[in-house]
Amino acid sequence: MSEQGARPAATAGVMTAAAVVYALAAIYLPMLTMMMGMFWPVFIALVTVREGLRWGVLAAAASLILTMLFATPVTGAFFVLSFAPTGLVLGALFRRGADTVRALTGGALASLAGKAAAAGMMLLLFGLNPFAMDISMANETMDETLAIYRSLGMDEAQLEETRAASAQVLELFVLMLPALFLGSSVIEVTASFVVLRKVLVRLGIPTKGLPAFTEWRLPIFFSYLFAFSLIGIYWGSTRDISWLYQAALNGYLISFIAGLVQGLSLVQFLMKRFNENKVLIAYSVLGSLALVYVIGVHDMSAIWAAIFVSTMFGPCWATIYARSLDAITDKRHTETGGAVIVMSIIGGAVVPVIQGLVSDMLGSMQLAFSVSLVCFVVVLLYFWNEHRLETAESR
Repeated sequence: MSEQGARPAATAGVMTAAAVVYALAAIYLPMLTMMMGMFWPVFIALVTVREGLRWGVLAAAASLILTMLFATPVTGAFFVLSFAPTGLVLGALFRRGADTVRALTGGALASLAGKAAAAGMMLLLFGLNPFAMDISMANETMDETLAIYRSLGMDEAQLEETRAASAQVLELFVLMLPALFLGSSVIEVTASFVVLRKVLVRLGIPTKGLPAFTEWRLPIFFSYLFAFSLIGIYWGSTRDISWLYQAALNGYLISFIAGLVQGLSLVQFLMKRFNENKVLIAYSVLGSLALVYVIGVHDMSAIWAAIFVSTMFGPCWATIYARSLDAITDKRHTETGGAVIVMSIIGGAVVPVIQGLVSDMLGSMQLAFSVSLVCFVVVLLYFWNEHRLETAESR
């Protein structure tokens, strides 16, 4: 074999061996299979970028055969079919110099196609849907949990209320599975994209990276999707059109997450352009108002308001953490200080207990969110005081 033909074969051989070993490790560590699987496409993508799509396909095929031999045939085939298309498409788009959006979109579609192919194989050979959720197991877990609550003295009315709420959440989860699978594909291709780019940069291969987070601009399509999803949810629920309701619900979740990402990008932009304390004061006010909404409104919108509260508190927590570390004058104790602050998250294990006690006393879980409201008001006062001190020092 000529030197020109030997290099692609050597690259494909080394990457195939690494891919098989990595796949076997992921398969025999069930708790980490999906997490490790997110990075498996990088092996196939590297071969595709360096040697072309033909060698990438050969590496994927060899990985499929060897993984089926060393693991069980079904498990090996399911794993490789699930993740190989992502590597092939991502590598091909990198090789062509595609922009970031096109690479991520193509990779996400390939990931969905791979999962569909793997699921189709399982359905065709064994009549099993690997993505189907075992509702009976979830119900058994709920029964066991309610039995524990009953032994702790919770009355039957509260138990039935908890069961009904849990059943509603489980039903929503099942309806939103398509959007959740799409989300997992986006996470997979993004993780592979980041790792692949870092490896290619180390190899001296020029690549296009992600734009700065403050420059992210999502398509206007998501705004229309959000609006049409709200209409679809209303029509589907009031006219009992189940397929429309499910499609609209998934569209709502996708557009909501897209809006959340765009909002965080805007937040980052504001914090760089305007006074940090003022921005975080605004966050704290919005978070507190959202908690008031959670306490006072008794429908599903209160759940989304609670999620919004988490979004508002995220930057506040990160800023408090960073400022606390900066306040440590003796830098030898920075690691210890960081550990102490992280351990203070134990407060997150104390506040829910207090919130539960308040819920039992008042007979309402929503009213118990007043505990969280008090916590957010404390955060608001902290940033207000920081702004006041900053203003005084600048005079």
